[in-house]
Amino acid sequence: MAVKSHPTEIYALIARYLAGEASPEDRRRIEQIFIDHPELKSEFEFFRFLLEKHDQRQAQVPFKNGFERITKRLKDEGLR
Repeated sequence: MAVKSHPTEIYALIARYLAGEASPEDRRRIEQIFIDHPELKSEFEFFRFLLEKHDQRQAQVPFKNGFERITKRLKDEGLR
């Protein structure tokens, strides 16, 4: 698989993997992509780091405050 020809598909695969939603086939594909394109492994590790930092910060925010922020953002974006 050529990386430049399917970047959206690859990043969607990475997103599923990071979200814990990757199927066994997805995991095999991403592992092969990392072998074929080691530069993507570095990007993946960076995304994982950011996600872990985000999760750590969210764990420190009281639920009510987080809910209020999400509600405000939805209103600001016209989605609620």
